[in-house]
Amino acid sequence: MGVHCVAFGSFSRMYCFDYGNRHCYQPKREHERAYMMKLAESSEKVIQQNLREFFGLLRILVNVVLIFLIELVRFLGKSVFQVLVVGLLTTAGDHVLKPFLVAVFNSLLQPLLLFLLNVLCSVRNLTYPLIDILKGICLQLALVLQAFRLVEVNIQSETPLAQKV
Repeated sequence: MGVHCVAFGSFSRMYCFDYGNRHCYQPKREHERAYMMKLAESSEKVIQQNLREFFGLLRILVNVVLIFLIELVRFLGKSVFQVLVVGLLTTAGDHVLKPFLVAVFNSLLQPLLLFLLNVLCSVRNLTYPLIDILKGICLQLALVLQAFRLVEVNIQSETPLAQKV
């Protein structure tokens, strides 16, 4: 008469089979879990959940402050600093840069360019007679060379073109 014990799931229940009679035997553990341990586990879960909620709220508050600061910087950049920088650059350009460029052009660039214009016009006027002399010489030389035939080209075909077709 053998009794076979089979463990099922957790070890708190043990099923015994004896000649077809089946009944459930529940053994008690030697020591029960302490109530404080159960309380500690459940309180740990509650505290962890509450801390998650607290830090979620803290994250929302930090995001509100950061978004406010970002929008403040954007507003100041577009509305205040951009207007100031454009105004300062326009004023500096009108009152400093333009007079400086006018002074440089009138004192240095314009006299230098006028001097170069006068020099080059004088060189052109001086070379007109020389160019006329060279023109006359080249015309005479061209007439002499035109009389000589350096190459003579004669093309004569042996058969008329109509017969080649």
